[in-house]
Amino acid sequence: MTDTLEEAHKLFCSGKFVESLAMYNRIRKDSADPKEKGIAASMAMTIYKEGLTGPVNEKLMGDAGLEGMNLGSPLSRFYFYTSDQEVSDEEFTVFLTDLRSLAKEGNSQAMTQIGLIYAYGIHLKEDLEKAGNWLEKAAKLGNPIGMLQLAFLYLEPDFSKADDHEAYLWTLKSAATGYRDAEYQLAYFFWRGIGTDENQDKAVFLFKKAAESGHVEACATLFHIYAELGFEDEHGNEVINPEKGFLYAKKGADLGDHECIMDLAWCYYKGIGTEKDAEKAREWYEKAWNQGDAMAGSALGTMYVEGCFGDDRKKEGISCLNQAMQEGSIDAIRELGLAYVYGMGVETDKDRGISLLREASSEKDGGAARELGKIFLKDGKYEESLEAFKKADEYEDGEGGFYLALFYIKGVIVPKNFKKAEEILYKSANNGYKWAKDLLDKGFSHIEEVM
Repeated sequence: MTDTLEEAHKLFCSGKFVESLAMYNRIRKDSADPKEKGIAASMAMTIYKEGLTGPVNEKLMGDAGLEGMNLGSPLSRFYFYTSDQEVSDEEFTVFLTDLRSLAKEGNSQAMTQIGLIYAYGIHLKEDLEKAGNWLEKAAKLGNPIGMLQLAFLYLEPDFSKADDHEAYLWTLKSAATGYRDAEYQLAYFFWRGIGTDENQDKAVFLFKKAAESGHVEACATLFHIYAELGFEDEHGNEVINPEKGFLYAKKGADLGDHECIMDLAWCYYKGIGTEKDAEKAREWYEKAWNQGDAMAGSALGTMYVEGCFGDDRKKEGISCLNQAMQEGSIDAIRELGLAYVYGMGVETDKDRGISLLREASSEKDGGAARELGKIFLKDGKYEESLEAFKKADEYEDGEGGFYLALFYIKGVIVPKNFKKAEEILYKSANNGYKWAKDLLDKGFSHIEEVM
């Protein structure tokens, strides 16, 4: 049987991504029609870009995309025109005309792209209703990307048909094709109970399924679930397993995911799910920093000033923190402030340290606000401490919220107010602070035991 775009697209929309990719690539190689070759190359690019047959392959994606561009395919030009590249109105009009023409021929990927243009107001005025019309056409033809994008649109409160359950149903249909982004989104729906009943066990199952196919965001999510959040399994048991969390961070890091690289470095630094290993933590933080993440430079600097590589190398940490601060890391400002307050790698200069912590706090850094609160508390400056902990709580810092709750439990500066303290502790616990959860479980009379 001769390969045709129609047959390849049927395979694509039925979730047979490996078979459709093979057919698209044969058409790229064998067809004598430049238009056919361009469309086939563009669809191959889409499959590589979405990771539909395995981990995202940047080289193959780029090669196919460039081939599609050179052959004039609007499906490839979509990614160029929706990037930061400047495009004239005339160029965009020609592109959109070509894309509409392809959509009229029944290409559901063209329909999806037109829907996205209206959904995000790309070079045109945003129009969620038109976006919905185009995405629905693509979705009803079975396009897995179109189905997922339609689901996202149903989550938009400004969309006239906004409906969480419809979003769930379309995500379910998209996930049924094996589209791992849809599997990941479906897992999130179950995790949060969006459009369906909350079911953490089912959510974890789907996160795992996406992760095993190379979905790096799923790997990062599973790290946080297993190592930090925990979940309730089908029997109602609380499950937390840092060792499994570490393995998912490692899997994502090995696939090159930046968030997982940072998570893996943190695991080695703190000994989460593995033995503490400062050298391995440094290796992964340096990799993240070389990718342009100033936060990784801050983390590395903190390791140095804390003496992870020996007291004689603490000054190297100050250099790292200064560089990371110049690169825009608020974390670096906070950590440099602490270094000056406590004389780590530099001569103690409490005033300068507090000034840096105030600067970081003004940028809504909860950790900086919390550390200011602890410094003021130690110095007996209770009013300043209270205000700092209020900011920390406002900025979603769990530990800062915990200290704020203690003010209301003990009646320091403010009247005792157990109800308010309980509200703050619930927020602190939701922000991941274990002592808050322990205090809520054991009761306020057990403060000394919990701390």
